[in-house]
Amino acid sequence: MKSISIERRLLLPFLGVIAVFIISRALYDQAGIRFEGDLRLGYYWHFIDPALLATDLWRSIFYLHSQPPLMNLLAGLALQVFPANYEEVFHILYFILGALLAGGIYLLGISMRLQPWLSATLAAWFMSSPGTVLYEHQLGYGYPIAALLTLAGVFLHQFSLSGKKYWGVLFFGSLAMIALLWSLFHIIWLFVTLIFALYFFPGAKW
Repeated sequence: MKSISIERRLLLPFLGVIAVFIISRALYDQAGIRFEGDLRLGYYWHFIDPALLATDLWRSIFYLHSQPPLMNLLAGLALQVFPANYEEVFHILYFILGALLAGGIYLLGISMRLQPWLSATLAAWFMSSPGTVLYEHQLGYGYPIAALLTLAGVFLHQFSLSGKKYWGVLFFGSLAMIALLWSLFHIIWLFVTLIFALYFFPGAKW
């Protein structure tokens, strides 16, 4: 009975965060905030030419040496599979990332031993702030990286508590995606983190 009350004590604030996220997005949508992700406008300097992404994706990705390839790969696949609606696809993707970010911030607060109501309040406040919404409605690296870093923190905390390997896989998978999104997170740091994990958790189990 006690465990059920604890789970309810944590679940209700979490559901409140998700509800605030969804309601705030509906209100911002009614206020006229629209997703900006038309690659053909030409001011997305960090993307390969949309014509190449749509017609010669794999060779363009192979010869791209100035930045990691994941964002251009996603853009190219969206252009090829949904040529007329790729903006809507990215809008949905960023909305999902926003929900994951909201839940991740709440869970990180819980992992730092904040009261559930306080963690939920901070998560809801951050997710409903205008700056967060603007980043969510613009095609770029910042929002996916913020979501992945937050989720990586959640996975790392669970891995440190349980020692289960699948949490470690999720943690390093998140870091790998970040390294493939932005060159600031160089792949060498991923290997350094892996070495530390193998040293401190040698007996991790699935």
